[in-house]
Amino acid sequence: MNVRPKNRRTTAEVNKTGGEVLLTQINFKTNTMTNPIDNQIEAKLISKIAHYRLSIRTQFRNRHNVMWPELTYKTILGDISSLKVWLRMAELIEPIKTTTPYTTYMAKELTS
Repeated sequence: MNVRPKNRRTTAEVNKTGGEVLLTQINFKTNTMTNPIDNQIEAKLISKIAHYRLSIRTQFRNRHNVMWPELTYKTILGDISSLKVWLRMAELIEPIKTTTPYTTYMAKELTS
């Protein structure tokens, strides 16, 4: 059971076995506040890459069944350009030169 005292920088926890109250200090300057932001950035990259991969695949599948093929061609080129931008962002955020970044790998797994 967690108890939140008035001072938001300390957290009180009740030990289940002995019943004593343990106070732990939270350091806001450590990495604890950036982890949710990193998770949101990673989720945004995965969703954008997966979205553009699925969009390009769908548009290529239906490109001959449309009224104006030139418009579809321009839309496909725009989505390919956007996909390249998001893939490059994934490489810049996670600079692993030997393998693909995790975000790119996960987007490929979700869309294949």
